[in-house]
Amino acid sequence: MTGMPICQLTAVLVTAYYRLNIPHDDDSKCQQYMGSEKVQFVMSRMLDHNTFPWSWSKCSRHYLTEYLDAGYGDCLRKQPKANYRRHSEPNDQLALGPAGQTYDATQQCKLVFGDEFEICSYMPTCKRLWCSRRCNGTDCSEGCRTQHMPWADGTTCAPGRWCQRGECVSRTPRPDTVHGGWGQWGEWGQCSRSCGGGIRRSERGCNAPVPSNGGTYCLGQRVRYESCNRQECPKGSVDFREAQCATFNGNNFNIQGLPSDVQWVPKYTGIKSKDRCKLFCRVADSSAYYLLKERVVDGTTCTPDTDDMCVNGICEPAGCDHILHSDVHADQCGVCGGDNSTCHVIKGYFDKSTQKNIHYGYNRVVRVPAGATRLDVRQKSNDHTSKDDNYLGTCSSCGLTTDRLSRGILFTELLGEACFVEA
Repeated sequence: MTGMPICQLTAVLVTAYYRLNIPHDDDSKCQQYMGSEKVQFVMSRMLDHNTFPWSWSKCSRHYLTEYLDAGYGDCLRKQPKANYRRHSEPNDQLALGPAGQTYDATQQCKLVFGDEFEICSYMPTCKRLWCSRRCNGTDCSEGCRTQHMPWADGTTCAPGRWCQRGECVSRTPRPDTVHGGWGQWGEWGQCSRSCGGGIRRSERGCNAPVPSNGGTYCLGQRVRYESCNRQECPKGSVDFREAQCATFNGNNFNIQGLPSDVQWVPKYTGIKSKDRCKLFCRVADSSAYYLLKERVVDGTTCTPDTDDMCVNGICEPAGCDHILHSDVHADQCGVCGGDNSTCHVIKGYFDKSTQKNIHYGYNRVVRVPAGATRLDVRQKSNDHTSKDDNYLGTCSSCGLTTDRLSRGILFTELLGEACFVEA
């Protein structure tokens, strides 16, 4: 950020707000991070003479770190096609120095207001960039204008002096560059779940040493995760995602048409793959659903039919042993790490050629015993297209929803009573 021209600072603000979803410093989301801090930083709602444009607020740092920790910063790995600060200079040190060494005051005026502008010579230096329009070599008598931002650091403001953070100071040799180094890993935090495979995290800081004087920040992993409380939950325990939706029961978020005693249940189908670790909840006995939280709690399975789990908003591979990046999976019998020897496959086909007593209305297709796993129910039309007026259904005691059966394919496990599939 040091020495950034005004136009680049504005571009950073717009990018942070619209692309990175970083709130303004006075936003309600920032209250817990800002405290009583009154200084206006980069993400101030307005850039004026009170803004301190050389630093991010604690709130901005939190949201930017959260964004990068979630793996959304891969685009930053791309090398730029051109170094616009280097120009034709062969010496790379120019590109690494303060921006004011590359763009003098008049060039900064051109970047902010247009090519016909130059520095307003009779206004104070460094504190604010005052610019005036030139017409055929003479003053257009429009006076000077400013956006209340300072000159870029490194801009010459007097013989032997340059601008630093809005002040015209003596041009002293730059102190040595100090590159950042990782500190020690911190202790492991609390497990996100009491059973069923939770996640805990540990962090380290770039503080050994802290980067300074243009030094680079540490590269590598800032946060690490590991599995915890991997024992199975007691029989009859509420599904972890279901429990998270239930915390919003009785909260209709002032949505028109929703009752004050609304009940929320998980929404699984129709959710994009990239959104699996967001908490989408459906209104009970309704098809209406809403995004209630940007992230589910770490350790929540990504979908009902996988062992993969959400970590910091990202679906990470995991095994049936509830260990991150484990390759242990359940066999066809539902046994974790099994060899398919404890069960057998039952197949069947239901149509007019195999059934004599088909009648108008619902017909019983098959009885599914309790404890059955890896159910695969497929409905095919006569002409093998998606157009079909027949529908699959289940009895109420199955614990299966027609929402999931309507896709034509069902993978699940029956833990309660036996049930019947009807068509």
